[in-house]
Amino acid sequence: MKRRLMKRISAAAVTLLMTMTLIPAGALASAAEDDLSAGYIADTAEKESTAAASEDPENADAPAVSGEAGDGSENPDGLQETPEEDNGSTQETPEEEDGITQETPEEDDGSTPDTPEEDNDSTAETPKETESPRYGSDSGSPAGQFALYALTANQVVIAPTYISYEADDRIVDALAASGYYFYDLQTMNIYTIEDVTDGYCRYYDDGGYDLEVPADTVSAIWFTANPDQGYDDAYLSLVTVMADVNAEDDGLKDWPAVASAYNIALSGFYSATAEQAVSYREELEAAVQSYYDYLNQTPVTLSFSVTQGGSAVTPYSVTLTDPYGNTYVSDHTGS
Repeated sequence: MKRRLMKRISAAAVTLLMTMTLIPAGALASAAEDDLSAGYIADTAEKESTAAASEDPENADAPAVSGEAGDGSENPDGLQETPEEDNGSTQETPEEEDGITQETPEEDDGSTPDTPEEDNDSTAETPKETESPRYGSDSGSPAGQFALYALTANQVVIAPTYISYEADDRIVDALAASGYYFYDLQTMNIYTIEDVTDGYCRYYDDGGYDLEVPADTVSAIWFTANPDQGYDDAYLSLVTVMADVNAEDDGLKDWPAVASAYNIALSGFYSATAEQAVSYREELEAAVQSYYDYLNQTPVTLSFSVTQGGSAVTPYSVTLTDPYGNTYVSDHTGS
């Protein structure tokens, strides 16, 4: 009997120890739960001891059960897991804080270089706007046009072409809105055109050079690096005729006589005398006339019969292109 009682007490003690081990593990949330768990362990131990003693009244006061329960509930060693979890949470907090602290400077560092880059880009673009301001209005309704030409001893900077101006524009306004780069329009001292820097002289009708006069008072303006050429109406007329040729898109420049006369005038203009300029213009005008004579000659009638496998095909379309880029289309829709 005594041996059976000891076994039962030992079994109760094991159960109690397991309960003691598990309860603190579930009581990690707060100190208040640890107190409740300790009370529960003590109550459980008392009930186990009472249950064991009820089977054998002789050992109802067995100290082993009450002693073990008291040691497990009151012994601070049984709560060692709580500080470990507190330590774990304490260690995680600084890690998260450290992570935030490390990310903050990274974002600051990333934003810091971006700002100067944008500033540098805007700074680089500013001189262009300052160097070539657009003075004219933006109505989008051109009131007229004049011819423009720019050249140096070594190259054609701007081939003869027409640029538009709007009502009340000055010459400088038209130049600024032309799409070509001129520096320095603000001071009217232009020494760089299309990134080509040289000592330019400028001339327009009647030998004028003031860029603040109304744009509708000139028919052509040219910039040349030849200071000895001077102004003559012959140069003015030649610039306008070359600009006329470039303005056409009907195959005129592909006409051999026109292409030859134009290239001679373009390459000879820089050092040409007034008499030579007249000759260049006359040869170019004659070549242009020969081209339009060719286009206006008596038409030749052509007939087409389109068949496939011996049978007539309708409808059909015939397209003809001459050596100068002119295209002729004939559509036949008959049955």
